[in-house]
Amino acid sequence: QTIDKFNAAVTNATQFVDNEDGNKKQPSGTASERFIFWKVAIDTAKKHPFFGSGSGDFRLELERFTTAYPRYNVIGDSYRNAHNIFFGWLALFGIIGFLALMVSVFLLPLKFFFQTIKNNPEKSWAGLVGIWIILSSMIFGLTETWIVHSAPNGVYMFFVLSLMAFSVNNTQSASDTTLA
Repeated sequence: QTIDKFNAAVTNATQFVDNEDGNKKQPSGTASERFIFWKVAIDTAKKHPFFGSGSGDFRLELERFTTAYPRYNVIGDSYRNAHNIFFGWLALFGIIGFLALMVSVFLLPLKFFFQTIKNNPEKSWAGLVGIWIILSSMIFGLTETWIVHSAPNGVYMFFVLSLMAFSVNNTQSASDTTLA
């Protein structure tokens, strides 16, 4: 079953690329639809490179795109995001917002966890799990926009912040606890 899904995705990708300049309607299916979302997000980022189109405007950009290019109109009206956090952030917030989000959501926590492993070996388990959660979330973000949904966003933040709290070394030396 997994192989069949993979083969269908490869077929959809090939058809999408082969028909890029054609007038034939794109096939429906999750791979084809995601290619369309990503194309719209990249086109939006090209139109609004520095500050993006603004939060919540992806659906409008998608409607404009499918109206201008009817062969891509296989996705319906219920989609509101790019199904890729990186393309989505770039389209909505531009290069400036994209970099700010990458640094604050992923890079600073990664740096913290790497430093935990280096400087606090007894808490390295928390650093390793933290890195694993962040990298897993980034990989998952290649095909989903989990960060705009409150439940996955909350789970991510809960685990990252909890692991950061566990990583902090709260031990005090005897001289710190005695009264002077």
